[in-house]
Amino acid sequence: MTLTHAPSPPASPAHPAGPLLLQSITPRPLPTLLPALEVDLRSAGAWIGETLHLSPTAASLDLELHRHAAPSLYIALLRSGLHLTRSAHTALASLCSRHPPFNGRALHLLLEIRLLDAHRTSFGLHLPPSNVAISA
Repeated sequence: MTLTHAPSPPASPAHPAGPLLLQSITPRPLPTLLPALEVDLRSAGAWIGETLHLSPTAASLDLELHRHAAPSLYIALLRSGLHLTRSAHTALASLCSRHPPFNGRALHLLLEIRLLDAHRTSFGLHLPPSNVAISA
């Protein structure tokens, strides 16, 4: 799944490679999701630098964290109900399995969130509306 996004912040001396991009979609309205997600991310050890509301259906969170907090961050993202892209899952799994910490510096992440209903057909997905229960 490919999401379009706003340009990533430029690399800085503290983060020479720039932020690690994590893309996701959610069926929950952003005004409902973001406040609770921000609390959970802070509890997981992330520092939220900036939350950008790119549109009524898209937001971006600029995060920093120490590598040892990566598993807690990953759990917080999953618990929030976000649907992460495969590349986001791969990146987070990699962060959770590597030791020692990344040169002692904080990791820089850019979390992009898109509302699923707004992009339901753009991914070639034919899903029922999010308020419809799916039975086996």
